[in-house]
Amino acid sequence: MKVGFALLFWLVSAGAGLAAEPLRVAVSIAPQAWLVEAVGGPEVEVLTVLRPGSNAATFSPPPSVLRKLGRQAVYFAIGVPFEQAWLPALRKAMPGLRIVALQQGLVRIEGVAHAGHAHDFDPHVWTSVANLRRMAARIRDELIHLRPSESTRFTANWRMLDERLKQLDTELRERLAPHRGAAFMVFHPAWGYFARDYGLRQIVIEPFGKQVGPRRLMRLIERARRERIAVVFVQPQFSERQARLIADAIGGRVTRLDPLAHDIAATLRRAARAFANEARR
Repeated sequence: MKVGFALLFWLVSAGAGLAAEPLRVAVSIAPQAWLVEAVGGPEVEVLTVLRPGSNAATFSPPPSVLRKLGRQAVYFAIGVPFEQAWLPALRKAMPGLRIVALQQGLVRIEGVAHAGHAHDFDPHVWTSVANLRRMAARIRDELIHLRPSESTRFTANWRMLDERLKQLDTELRERLAPHRGAAFMVFHPAWGYFARDYGLRQIVIEPFGKQVGPRRLMRLIERARRERIAVVFVQPQFSERQARLIADAIGGRVTRLDPLAHDIAATLRRAARAFANEARR
């Protein structure tokens, strides 16, 4: 009996160990990782391709990342610029890798033409809470497809996330409702979906991916004064120099926001607070 019990214990332990093997999932950017981790919980292990601080327009995945992709169950794409160059080659090199384009099915807006964006749509779809909710549901479905045994867990996690995102959307709408129609200025055009959702207007400093000349800089300052702009958003992947020149000239404030940061909900909340607080000054 003791031997039989020991054998049974070993088999159960071994089976538990096999069940605990995480589902390997790859994503392009950190905000996607935040979504996948929220839906998948400890059942998933996420590989984020874009390195922290890297520019999504010029990034090229190193060989070490490409080797890891061969061990992933699924790759969630999202339409960022670096995918345009290497996803076709990845499909050819790894025909067995499941690639899911999360941006498909979303209502996208026209992009601002600038260097590095070889497409017609603004790729920054994750700066919209509504888009985050739709992508989270797509992630839920894909994870259930890959691991049906965890469907109850994935569904429960998704419901909790969706409720959090609904509450976030309500909070942002209430905070920004008094400012509908107002404008903010950005160095890089990453906030178009955020502006669309809450009735704001995004004015872009660098539409062509480079520093602007003195004449355009003066026109931007004049426009910022006319529009009574109080805040200029910058992100760590780009220079702040010209954004600060404009902010100083109009008596506004530069706010650093990283749309590629992991916790996208916290980033969107911070963006809304920064805009509302500066608009009241």
